[in-house]
Amino acid sequence: MLSPNFDTIYLMLGFDCNASCKYCLQKGIQKSLSTEINEDIIDFISSFNNKNFLVTFIGGEPLLYWDKIKYIVQKVHNKKVYSKYRIFTNGLLLDNEKIEFLNKNDFNVSLSWDGINTNQTRSFDIFSMNSKILNIKNLLINSILTKYSYPSDIIDGVIKINEKYKKIHGYNLRMHIEPFCDTGTCNQDSLNNMDYNKLYEEIYNLTTKVLNNNGEDLIYQEFILDKLNKITNGLKYDPVISRGGCKCGWNHLNMDLQGNLYRCHNTIQLVGNINDTLDMYYKKLSQVDTRKRDTRCSDCEVRWLCQGGCKTVPEELEEKYCEVQKAYYIGFYKALEDWGK
Repeated sequence: MLSPNFDTIYLMLGFDCNASCKYCLQKGIQKSLSTEINEDIIDFISSFNNKNFLVTFIGGEPLLYWDKIKYIVQKVHNKKVYSKYRIFTNGLLLDNEKIEFLNKNDFNVSLSWDGINTNQTRSFDIFSMNSKILNIKNLLINSILTKYSYPSDIIDGVIKINEKYKKIHGYNLRMHIEPFCDTGTCNQDSLNNMDYNKLYEEIYNLTTKVLNNNGEDLIYQEFILDKLNKITNGLKYDPVISRGGCKCGWNHLNMDLQGNLYRCHNTIQLVGNINDTLDMYYKKLSQVDTRKRDTRCSDCEVRWLCQGGCKTVPEELEEKYCEVQKAYYIGFYKALEDWGK
């Protein structure tokens, strides 16, 4: 069985979903995953008895597999080991019973929501449909930048939601924003046809405001500081551009309920199982993870943030992908550079 040298397991429950988001990276996946739980995965998860280890439940929509989630959490709890839990969800199936369970077990709940124009990408606005969500004690709003949703659109919406959330809990919810990643599944809508100057300026201005902050309660401050930390850490350590710098598969395991391991949790490309030795696993992963980045990465000033980008982006879409990533990341970099002058 693999030795515990990883910081996160993405537990792939299945690809079934009750939504149809325009930017979904799993569109086109035909294969179903087994929903039968191999009891060996309980022992495997429990072997990472570490306060920094994170088990992330992911779909499809993971709440469609609610009984599996409860079973695994209870079994790991019975082992009397420590694990942190996270779940990515669209929120449509959240009810009082589920929220109580998530709060009791200290889940970090990452809720997909794209700001005031979220209907354009997700076809529904979960906060107008389900006010119970505000009762989640560890709530993070995870947003995707597209031509419909710029940083200001997202933040303006999050601020309004947070006003209600803070009245309940006495503290802010958290937020995270990432640019749209086109892997060829969204041909019906060019979501990354954005105004790159507008995107750059908004990121630059938000970052500058955080760097000059004198105590103002900024809902986006943690998100901005996380990006700035990646820049400063990157100045000390240049990621391995040859494999895209992506942790998926290397520091993070992607595991289904049978204990099979995958290159990425958005693919069905097998690279082994939990009974492999570490050397066997890395060898298989290296055989499928052969994507090379050209000099655009080694010469790019924002490579410490982008880290080579997503390995699943096909070659024919890479140029457009890089344009979006640069417009996004260079705002953080230039704001920090100007602030330091």
